[in-house]
Amino acid sequence: MRYWLMRRSPYYPDIQPNLAGMPWDYDKIYADHRLKAGDILYLMAAYGELYGWGYVTKSVAYRDSEDEKEALRVTAVRPIVRQNLVPAEAIKRVPTLARLIVNSDLNLIELQPHQVNSFNRLIRSQGVEAPADIEDYKNPDMHLSRLHKIYEAANGSRTKLIELMEVLKEDVSNEQEAWDEADYMKDEGWVETLSDDGPPLVRLTHKGLKAAEEYAFSSTETKAQQEIQEKAVTLMPANLSEELPIDIFISHSSQDAKIVKALIAVLQKALNLTAQQIRCTSIEGYKLDIGADTNEQLRREIYGAIVFIGLITPISLTSTYVLFELGARWGAGRTLLPVVAAADTDILKDPLKGKNAGCLFKEADVHELIRVLAQQLNRSTDRVAAYENLIKRLIRTSKPKREAKAKADKGTTEQERLDGDTDETSTLPLNEDPFDDAARLSARLNYDQRRNSWRRSERGVESARIELDKLFTELERLVQGMSTKDYPFDITFKRDDREHCTLLIGEYGLSVNWSYGTIRMADSIEETSLVLMTFKKGNMLDRQVKIIRRIEYDLDMNESFQVGWRERAYKRRFLHTPDFAKEVIKELLRFFDERTHRK
Repeated sequence: MRYWLMRRSPYYPDIQPNLAGMPWDYDKIYADHRLKAGDILYLMAAYGELYGWGYVTKSVAYRDSEDEKEALRVTAVRPIVRQNLVPAEAIKRVPTLARLIVNSDLNLIELQPHQVNSFNRLIRSQGVEAPADIEDYKNPDMHLSRLHKIYEAANGSRTKLIELMEVLKEDVSNEQEAWDEADYMKDEGWVETLSDDGPPLVRLTHKGLKAAEEYAFSSTETKAQQEIQEKAVTLMPANLSEELPIDIFISHSSQDAKIVKALIAVLQKALNLTAQQIRCTSIEGYKLDIGADTNEQLRREIYGAIVFIGLITPISLTSTYVLFELGARWGAGRTLLPVVAAADTDILKDPLKGKNAGCLFKEADVHELIRVLAQQLNRSTDRVAAYENLIKRLIRTSKPKREAKAKADKGTTEQERLDGDTDETSTLPLNEDPFDDAARLSARLNYDQRRNSWRRSERGVESARIELDKLFTELERLVQGMSTKDYPFDITFKRDDREHCTLLIGEYGLSVNWSYGTIRMADSIEETSLVLMTFKKGNMLDRQVKIIRRIEYDLDMNESFQVGWRERAYKRRFLHTPDFAKEVIKELLRFFDERTHRK
């Protein structure tokens, strides 16, 4: 996998967050045939600002009739699209990135590891997801060894000027590579650079002197440790030092079989692996052979597998076998890749906490895992489009599960008996994970599960606002009519802006917030406006839900979709059409009217 800066901006009206996740075509791209499907693009707009990043899904060479030269037509899927995501001024303040723009008129430039991670830092500083950092960058041994050469050339002096290309002539082949190294060391605070013109001249800083001296000491210590390990290997039993056919060993709990199956499907398709190359002891087709000496073979394979993946979940952390396998591999000092599912990375404890774990419910981390495995196994990857759906399934399967809200009282309450709610709609159960309800929408609606919201279409937004304005006007009239009656509580209706209004019914602690969204039906281009209603914590919360569901059945609509649940705030959120939402609020007001007069 390669990383590129692509300076080919679409029209600014096409740089919209609602277009994230959709394939997008770019033409007139510089014909660098090293660009392949699966590579990562950092997208730069016309004025030098970043507007997103994405994965290449297709690259086709063609003859451009206008420019009369060969070019590429590139298709990319962009997880993040936003105008002025990283301002040009912020990019120019990083010398290694600023030089990319100044020194090249190409619209496709391959990035070095430290440039990739500089872009990642800038993107994350805006509070959005960035691609995974390049692993080699996190291990600075190569740069430290070069720093030590500068230290020796300067005789440990902070005043002596060093011509970098001369000292590192065995490590860099041209001036650009020398500047890349100089920029890296400057970012680390190891050196100062004197000018931006010509070959780089550097001078050590106090921090650089200390880093070079510590590296020299640690290198001597590491060499001694390697000699001890080499002696230990010669004493290892022959059957453990044999080359084994297993490429990937997946340590897991059998109760996480669903996640493991989804992971195996991705790895097999992406890396073209056979079942014989993967060991997964609880999945059919990947188990040990019948009659095998289980303990002995597992001992060999845990040590001998080229790559060891530890699937970390709340369940696997309670498994004695998983902990034993992780400990054995960690103690062997061989490649160990921890991946987290069904929980966040904060469940990791020492010593695994010291490793950079990937999250299987994050698309960028899954792609990074595939890249690392391809590198470790020396295998090429298939086209991303061939396994894109498998990755989506893995992400859905691996998402952390929200804890179900415990019912305080399973029996019939006094209030339920008073209200006479005995019909079937009043006892419809809520899903433990309300996002399962939202998942059912995705087949019919252009629904983005990753962002846990519906996508707005810029087309039709004005018509949705007009429709919402009519709804707000009618609701305000209804509330004003209710307010003239003699109620022991206040009813307040407030229009916050063109998109939001709030209804407050004081005694019951009820707050109903309305906003709108415009969505596209998946099976047509019809624009459909929906109203989002949020019911906040109150002693009528469950009653509100039952009223909504009864109205659904009465109107034979079933168009209420629960799309969110935040247990701490005790909120339930529903999507509705405006007409249906109007019926809901009428029914709620009628309920409060009847309830008050009943008293």
